[in-house]
Amino acid sequence: MIKEPRFFAREESDIYKKIPASLRVRGEYLNGIDWFFLLFADANPDGLYLDFTTYYSITKETPELLKLNFSDVKCIMLLREPVARFVSQYWQYKKMGVNLPSIEKIIHGDDDLS
Repeated sequence: MIKEPRFFAREESDIYKKIPASLRVRGEYLNGIDWFFLLFADANPDGLYLDFTTYYSITKETPELLKLNFSDVKCIMLLREPVARFVSQYWQYKKMGVNLPSIEKIIHGDDDLS
């Protein structure tokens, strides 16, 4: 199972244009609904389908694609404290080898990340 399958999105979000292409993400909707269901092949057939994709919070098309495939879908959005989220994402990118300026330089606007 994939924690963040990004199935209910088609395109790459504009928000990713300033990060390296290898780290950009896009939606997987064009893979087809069977691809989504294969993610749950080992799950209890009477259970719920849970998709923990943070990417949906920056896409415009997700609500439409959800309703198109599941008329009775329920969505829950959890939000993190923004500074903790920023620091977490910063260190995730650093671990992936992305060359980033210090957090201090980013916060003070000394680097535009381009």
